[in-house]
Amino acid sequence: MYRGQSQIQSACDALLDFCFPQLCLSCAEVTGNEEQICDLCRSRLERLDHIICLSCFTLIPNNQTCPICKKMYLPLFAHSHYHPHLDQIIIQFKFKGILSPSRVLIPEVLTTFEKSLEQLEYEAIVPLPLHQRRRNKRGYNQSELLADEIA
Repeated sequence: MYRGQSQIQSACDALLDFCFPQLCLSCAEVTGNEEQICDLCRSRLERLDHIICLSCFTLIPNNQTCPICKKMYLPLFAHSHYHPHLDQIIIQFKFKGILSPSRVLIPEVLTTFEKSLEQLEYEAIVPLPLHQRRRNKRGYNQSELLADEIA
């Protein structure tokens, strides 16, 4: 890109931000940041710091295996509880083509569960498939985007 083009791009971006400011995906207030989650809504997200076994739904302390399922458990690493503030963010991500939540929330999950993730013996991160009609309608598979961020 030429220097003149980058200046034009910057001017266009500033004009777009002025005419269409970044809004919070949860409460629709002006955020002014690329994360698109305002500080108030972000503080309302009830962060989880424990793993949940998907086989028996037991809460598992960090760096341990499920006491019931032993080494055959399926760990779930979740950012926060699903509630009114988070559900709006997820709806925007899944159905409206707004991809910033994957770039914002995944690093927080990785930081929270870093030690537990390091202890897992895995060979691949595989996204859940999305039916072809839904993928064509949305234009992307949200679980694929999340898997890419995690990988």
